[in-house]
Amino acid sequence: MFSVVHQVDGGNTILCATAHVWGYQLGCDDGTIWLKGLYGHWYGYLTVCAGAVMSLDFDYGTGTLAAASAHGQVIVYDSSNRFDEGRMVRDNENRHEKRPDNMALTNTAYKDVKRYLFLKGHEPMIW
Repeated sequence: MFSVVHQVDGGNTILCATAHVWGYQLGCDDGTIWLKGLYGHWYGYLTVCAGAVMSLDFDYGTGTLAAASAHGQVIVYDSSNRFDEGRMVRDNENRHEKRPDNMALTNTAYKDVKRYLFLKGHEPMIW
């Protein structure tokens, strides 16, 4: 059985992706992870860093997302504390819903829980 490929983004270069039942998480060259539906519907975004998102890994059991950037960062996110009805993305109609991470540039349930920075000639920095 063949499926139809739909354009999911006309403005960014997609460098990596993770698949879900509802669509994809797409790591882009602008340092953002876009959450897009199977037919290109935009669900949400997560700004990772200033550099390109080169790799994504999602654990469905724990809801943990690891994103690696071209600038040597690995960022670990937790999505276990979701919005009402287990939604991953905040509903625009329900602005009262508190985001799990007030410092993150996102409309998702992801919370930044750990960062690693790998620079040539230095020990890894972890915070």
